[in-house]
Amino acid sequence: MKDGFVLINKESGPTSHRIVDIMRELLKIRRIGHTGTLDPMAEGLMIICIGRATKLANEILNDKKGYEAKIEFGYETDTLDRLGNIVKIDSFYAKSEDIKREVESLIDMKKQIPPKISSIKINGMKAYKKARLNHDFVMPERNIEIYRSNYINFSQNTLQLSLEVSKGTYIRSIARDLGYSLNSLATLVYLKRVSIGNHNLSSSLSINQIEQMVQNNDFSFIKSVEDFFPSYEQINLSEYEYRKYINGIPIPLQGTGKKKIYFKNKFYDKSCNHWNRTLWFINT
Repeated sequence: MKDGFVLINKESGPTSHRIVDIMRELLKIRRIGHTGTLDPMAEGLMIICIGRATKLANEILNDKKGYEAKIEFGYETDTLDRLGNIVKIDSFYAKSEDIKREVESLIDMKKQIPPKISSIKINGMKAYKKARLNHDFVMPERNIEIYRSNYINFSQNTLQLSLEVSKGTYIRSIARDLGYSLNSLATLVYLKRVSIGNHNLSSSLSINQIEQMVQNNDFSFIKSVEDFFPSYEQINLSEYEYRKYINGIPIPLQGTGKKKIYFKNKFYDKSCNHWNRTLWFINT
């Protein structure tokens, strides 16, 4: 089984952890992880790391995430999405131009309070566990970036929009805060992740498609580590540079940004017996 990445189109329902378990069962390999949780209600793009590619998860975790969302106004649930129990109800009236203005102003948002129903740890315990035990606690504010926020449509108290956001941004919290900014309440009722960095949902496969390919002994859905980062500049090290590099001695390189490291025109050659992630990439 080669190391690499799989682009999966997750359907609404299963948890991200369940998708990882399914891939472990299909590929008969334990060393599998993902590069960012997608809530059970949400659908869309997940990137799964296979084998030693799990060491490169952080290269993807910090990428921008693109979403399509629908937000319904007039009520709020305990989870801030449609799977939760309604805990507040309020009247709602706003003109389309007011809603559009608030959506476009989201790019000015630099801080956010995450939902209590989340995996963020508070004093060593995940927030959702504390919430279910009725613990009294406050979610700490966190820094976020909203790079793009586009109004698409508003009809029957439901807003449709698209967003591009930083790692750790909760669209459920954005829905809540939009409700407050329009003097009402709001709940996220639909969410689809359409991109992670330069990788798009259109290039992904469903679990059923992957299962069929595995049955046919076709593993072409696994993208190699080398091909997964096409924008990184390639650097071919000399024998002298390579020996210095694997021993942790800095190598002066020209230019800036991430670079893919090659030795003897090979990318992280197994015969070298050096699998630490810094052999794959260097940041100058």
